[in-house]
Amino acid sequence: MEKFKSLKDKTYAVERAFFSPFASLSENTRGRQRGEQPCAMRTEYQRDRDRLIYCKSFRRLKNKTQVFFHPRATITLRALRTLWTWRRLQEA
Repeated sequence: MEKFKSLKDKTYAVERAFFSPFASLSENTRGRQRGEQPCAMRTEYQRDRDRLIYCKSFRRLKNKTQVFFHPRATITLRALRTLWTWRRLQEA
């Protein structure tokens, strides 16, 4: 079994093993426009994701659904997700 120095190194190894060759790996990031202290545990992409999820404006959208206007009816995201799940089960 491979020894890792940190959780970040383990994440890099998992990405190399399972991601597509065309995927943008977090260890190959071009860095930041403004200099930042690198985190020992999280990759740069994980830090970006956390910034988005935990920012105030994103949290305000919690429990909201996006509405799509259709010529015959208004369909919410929940209804679309239900239809998508039903179609996926029908194909299986």
